[in-house]
Order: sequence, then C-alpha cells, then structure tokens
Amino acid sequence: MNSPEKPLTNPLEKKLKALTESVESYERRSRKRAIVYSLLIPALLLTSYLGFIIWQVNQLESKKKQLETRNNELEVQVGKAKASIEGASRELENVNQQIAKARTLFGSDAFQASLSGIEARTSNVSSNITNASNDLISRTGVAIVFDPPSNVRANPNGDILCSVRSKVTINIYDSIGDWYYTDVCGNKGVIHKSQVKF
Repeated sequence: MNSPEKPLTNPLEKKLKALTESVESYERRSRKRAIVYSLLIPALLLTSYLGFIIWQVNQLESKKKQLETRNNELEVQVGKAKASIEGASRELENVNQQIAKARTLFGSDAFQASLSGIEARTSNVSSNITNASNDLISRTGVAIVFDPPSNVRANPNGDILCSVRSKVTINIYDSIGDWYYTDVCGNKGVIHKSQVKF
C-alpha cells in the first residue's frame, strides 16, 4: 500500500505570507509618499505665490519712487513759474503807476513819445506774465485714455467738449482737484483722473 502524499499547505502558506508582507510594505510606502506629496505640493505653491507677491510689491515700490520723483520735479517747476508771475506782476504794477503819474503831469509830444515807449514796455511785461502763466499751467506729460469712451469737459462736471472714443495718448497739463487739463479736443478742457493712466 502506498503512503499518502505530503500536503502542500506549508509552502503555500509561506508564499502567501511573503506576498502579504510585500503588499503591506507597498501600502506603507504608498502612504508615506502620499503624506510627503500632500505637504510638498502646497508648500511649493505657497512659495511660488509668496514670490509673486514680493515681486509685485517691489514693482509697486519702484513705481511709487518714480511718481514721487516726478511730483517733486513738477513742484519745483510750479514754484519757479509762480515766482516769475509774481515778479512780472510787480513790474507791471510799477509801470502802470508810472504811466498814470506821467499822464497827470505831462501832455507834450515829447512825453507822448516817451509814453509810447513805456506802453511798449508794459506790453512786453504783459507778454511775460502770459508766458509765465502758461508755464504754470504747462504740459506735465502725456497719459493714455485706457477705457474709452471718456468725456472731456469745459470744466469739472461742466459741459462736454468732446468724447475720446479710442485708446489714445493725450497731453496732460496741470490738475484741478480730481481733473487734469488737456487739449485733446482742440481747446483746453478737463478729463477725470479715473479715465487716464500715466
């Protein structure tokens, strides 16, 4: 009588145990990778976002410095123009006083010739005042009408002179409150500061 074959249970159990351990080891590694990725990806995104914010802040600071420099230059120009106007106004007042006094004291032809010379000088002084005034309200730069149509008015909240209907560069002059002077309509008018970018 032949003896029965030995059961294969023991080798199968060993293989099954090894396979189970391999699966468990893979699951542990997968969980570790998932934890690392869940922390690493947000950290990378946050770092990129912070870098972008820092770049934006630097850009804004640079723009602010440029605007402050430009503003200082304009203040110096306005100060010079005001001083010129005041000086010319004083000179004109003196000349007018001389003319009035001379007219009351003299009436000769010789004086009339002298008076004509004084009046010519007055005309020159008046021209200087006009030029100084133009310097005071002088072109401060150019700006872009970035979101047309934009109305140009005769004065702040006044009648509309024209409408700018395309993105164009316009001359900008001195400001009055929230409005800038411009000559885009052919005549001097004002445009609201919200409608332009420098």
